[in-house]
Amino acid sequence: MKIYHIIFIALALFFGCKGGSGSKSAHTDTEETIPIYLNLENITQMEGEMLLSANVSEITYIPLETNSNSLIRNVNKVAEWKDNLLVSDRLNLYLFDKTGKYLQRISQSGNGPADYRSVYSVIPDPVTDAIYIFTSNKFIKFDAELKFIESFPLSNSSFLNLLTPDRNFLSYMTNHTRVFGDTTTVNSLIEMDTLGNVVREYRNNSPRYVDVKRMSLTITTIPFYTYNNQVHFQELGNDTLFRIQDNKFMPYMILDLGNMKMDYNPEFPSNNMDDVNKVMERLKTKLMIVTAFESDHFFYLVLSWGMDKRVYATYDKKTKKVTFLDTNKLTNDIDGGVSFFPNQIEPTGEMIMYKSAEEFKEEVLSKDYNQQKAKYGERFEKVYQFANSLQEDDNPILIIAK
Repeated sequence: MKIYHIIFIALALFFGCKGGSGSKSAHTDTEETIPIYLNLENITQMEGEMLLSANVSEITYIPLETNSNSLIRNVNKVAEWKDNLLVSDRLNLYLFDKTGKYLQRISQSGNGPADYRSVYSVIPDPVTDAIYIFTSNKFIKFDAELKFIESFPLSNSSFLNLLTPDRNFLSYMTNHTRVFGDTTTVNSLIEMDTLGNVVREYRNNSPRYVDVKRMSLTITTIPFYTYNNQVHFQELGNDTLFRIQDNKFMPYMILDLGNMKMDYNPEFPSNNMDDVNKVMERLKTKLMIVTAFESDHFFYLVLSWGMDKRVYATYDKKTKKVTFLDTNKLTNDIDGGVSFFPNQIEPTGEMIMYKSAEEFKEEVLSKDYNQQKAKYGERFEKVYQFANSLQEDDNPILIIAK
């Protein structure tokens, strides 16, 4: 199986390698610059184009092998493990090598001790090479040879989990609402050791109170990532993105949506469907923050109009400029192929995007071949031939930029 590398040289001399997301010395935060304040209310005044070459200098395409044992519709999460790739489609967990060759499926769907119903998170231990799979009400441990070791019960299921710098697990507890007068303590995060023992609980800074006349919106994705060896986290509905320092939430960035901010507890005049639809239409004019990623030079932000229409933005740490991407992607000026926006950023700085074979093929082949070939030469020719070789029902393509 071929793996396709495109290395960008011409503009790299202009931007310099230090502009890539993998650079560790390009940007260092100081306490004087924290918290960063971003006014995100005036979107139309900040719309524009962002070139991929401003972020990275190399792009790699990895076609995941398609066979009867590895039929993947959508990729949910990718994790590097022992120079291989763990790929989850939420229903299953597969192992591929770095060229995309299928190696095996890890465990299976079921009710046994080593089985899972859904793969919420997969976390490799960088020291022991053990693998932990978080699923409904438990997490499962496999050793470095993928031998099942043990499963550990969880009192609360969590869709979002990560490994802390101390090699504990940190789980986001979905921000449930409480009726006025309820004094129950609500935690945002729960930290556990690798045996499932609770090490620390982080109390919710923004508990949500509602009354019975209001509807409550709850989502399972929020900004929740590790950068510069610190966990960063934003509670649903809170404007402040925190980083965890000395086991405390410290303000890191203010994401101010102003009058555009979503009302997570809208009031409905009645149960009449016309009234309900009017409220839902109004919510489509409001923004909610879905998730975020961070590299040394850029902050990548995913927002949503209402509950469905996504909008993407970047923040340049050097120029302090926010850009709402008018195409919702970074323009690929490296090889002229598919546009790019990361689904995740690794601690190494690698940015990973997943795209279906059908979408990849359609986007590349829809471009003006002669125009792109004249502009990007052999680089576009390679990605064009790759796209042309794909079948629409092939497994997704992993796109790695660094």
